[in-house]
Amino acid sequence: MATTCGLRTLKNEPGSTSLTTEAPAAQGGDVPYTLSLTMDIYSPSSIQSVESNCPLTPLEFVSQDKTQAKASLTSGHKFDRDVELLLYYSQPHLPTAILEAGRPAAESGSLMGDTVAMLTFYPEIQAEKSSLMTSSGEFIFLVDRSGSMDCPMEGNGGNQTRIGSARDTLVLLLKSLPLGCYFNIYGFGSEYESFFPESVEYTQTTMETALQKVKSMQADLGGTEILPPLQNIYSKPCLPSHPRQLFVFTDGEVGNTKDVIKLVKKHADTHRCFTFGIGEGASSALVNGMAEGGCGHPQFITGAERMQPKVMQSLQFALNPAAKDITVKWNIPAEVSVTPLSPPVNVLFNFKRVIQYFQLRAQSASSISGSVSLHYIVEDKAVENKININLQPKTDSSMLFHRLGARKAILALEEKVTEGDDKSVRERAIDLSIQSGVSSSYTAFIGVNTANKEPVQGPLQQRHIAARSLFGKCFSQRSFAHCGGYPLMGCQMMAPMACQMSLQSNFMNTSLINSSLELCDMGTYLTSLVLTPMEKHQDPLLELIDLQKADGSWDLQQSLASILGKQEEEVVKASPGKPELSSVWATVLAVLWLHGHKAESKDEWQFVATKAMAWIKAQSGFDLTEFVAAGNSFLGLQVKL
Repeated sequence: MATTCGLRTLKNEPGSTSLTTEAPAAQGGDVPYTLSLTMDIYSPSSIQSVESNCPLTPLEFVSQDKTQAKASLTSGHKFDRDVELLLYYSQPHLPTAILEAGRPAAESGSLMGDTVAMLTFYPEIQAEKSSLMTSSGEFIFLVDRSGSMDCPMEGNGGNQTRIGSARDTLVLLLKSLPLGCYFNIYGFGSEYESFFPESVEYTQTTMETALQKVKSMQADLGGTEILPPLQNIYSKPCLPSHPRQLFVFTDGEVGNTKDVIKLVKKHADTHRCFTFGIGEGASSALVNGMAEGGCGHPQFITGAERMQPKVMQSLQFALNPAAKDITVKWNIPAEVSVTPLSPPVNVLFNFKRVIQYFQLRAQSASSISGSVSLHYIVEDKAVENKININLQPKTDSSMLFHRLGARKAILALEEKVTEGDDKSVRERAIDLSIQSGVSSSYTAFIGVNTANKEPVQGPLQQRHIAARSLFGKCFSQRSFAHCGGYPLMGCQMMAPMACQMSLQSNFMNTSLINSSLELCDMGTYLTSLVLTPMEKHQDPLLELIDLQKADGSWDLQQSLASILGKQEEEVVKASPGKPELSSVWATVLAVLWLHGHKAESKDEWQFVATKAMAWIKAQSGFDLTEFVAAGNSFLGLQVKL
């Protein structure tokens, strides 16, 4: 009997019983099915290459202009991890429009019967580099300090923990902030605490105070409760002429995601919220929802990725001026009606893609010509991004863009229902869901017999699939008196999966009670792990940045000379200026070293260097060209500043 999946409205009645029955768990390769994945790729822009974290077959182009291609996962892939694809275009910032024809058999005027347009814009919102370092603002960093932040950054057990990476990132952020701004740092778990009672002005003194606290910061605040610190932050009035920028770091999820997002959205007029999901366990609903609700940008850091580049990209977004009065305007024949499927655009960032979906209805047009433009205002200057349209809608049996547009519309409608709109909004969401085959909060997939179109009878079967453990090891009973209130009696004797699952559910909200932990790798051996208050990193880039002062300068000292591979006496002797210009000489050398030895990490230190150059140019009594030439000669470099 052939089956397919259809959408039906389901009601959750109080006291209802489970619709599933237990089935034996699938063990290591013993499954009654195989899986494969083939990607058909088509784009209005030429495709340059496709990369993946999983092995792919060679990319096959199916059109001469390289706008259509095909790739597949190699045979034998076990689907034991997320499949990530990176698609590279020949012209990545080219605004594009794709029109997809409706289904011929669908009712005219319905979503699936009309044409759907997907528009992609890449707005250019830039500010002068010099103005970035004199920008005003209030920067608040909200950092998850729950127990799970002590897990390694990498899934394979890397050395640096998530809290360690967060500490390094906060050091970089504190060094990159512009003079004249205000800042504060919060840590949250089952409770929360802040470095300062109120946001403080960014000075050398406040920066040093914050750095001391950052370097001793631990994952010691229990569970993950983000709503109370947010309420505390929003209870404090915004500072005049200092727009609030909130940076949130978390590796988990919360039970009140909707309440958190609602609170962030309520204050979106006075702040922007930038979020960072750390590790595979970070809630995408929370991270994406807070960023979208707070007119910010979400980032996810997984596997061996470094946190710092993504955080600095968001700082770049935060320092750039905000776009206002954002609208999309159509210039097409009057007989074509346009219905938005996506919610209105409320935030734009420099060269950050904006995708919008629209339903187009035309009585007789076989092709649509005209233009569509994205309009906005930046620093009192009107900007227009225009796409010319002269396209015949393409037919695609998958109805991909219709379904993507439906998903956007359904999410927006569900949000309106949450905010208390009438029943017609809910009914519209259900109608779109059933039309498009995209699930919603009010519908679900069920098995349908393709022969008679009737639902498959009998209970569904639930099969347990072994999942990768977050820890990969379990902590022995001797290391803990309890774990989330449950004694770990005989943990070493438990079945591996049961032991891991018990730890995942109970360990996350429990603080460590010993500084030295014994680990058991499924009972095969014992080893010792000593937790130190601060992980000592040997990254010379972070060490150099740690030495920078709040105004952007460096003092001439042995710790700086060591990073440069020199002795302090050598550095002093090579200076082309007077002794009172030692800080200028040290700062020039530091900037040259960044350009000459850490060019591949420029996205991490760009603000550090920009602030340093602004400080250098504000000094007097020396020739910058002479200092740069002497510095290049001393360090064996050929850098132009």
